[in-house]
Amino acid sequence: MLVFNTTYLVAKASENDFLAWMKAVYVPAVQKIGLLGAPRLYKVLVSEEEGITYSLQFDAESVADMSKFKNQHLAELEQMLFRRFGESVLHFSTYLKSCAI
Repeated sequence: MLVFNTTYLVAKASENDFLAWMKAVYVPAVQKIGLLGAPRLYKVLVSEEEGITYSLQFDAESVADMSKFKNQHLAELEQMLFRRFGESVLHFSTYLKSCAI
């Protein structure tokens, strides 16, 4: 299984707005693109003074799909996020592949 993961550090004051916006705007925008599927949002259970950490994950069929998403669509989505939250939401994205253990 391949996963496109984005980790967000959200200022505490923006948490509720961030969650509502992700559900209403961001996730539907990603799904509309059609390259990634099965969105999952996790709250990372660590204590951070700077804010609250979330991980948003989407399944992907191939590395090519993740790369196409990143190269053709991610910058626009990140701009939407920045326009809405500025520096109160920081983020980085990674590609994940499940490993048998």
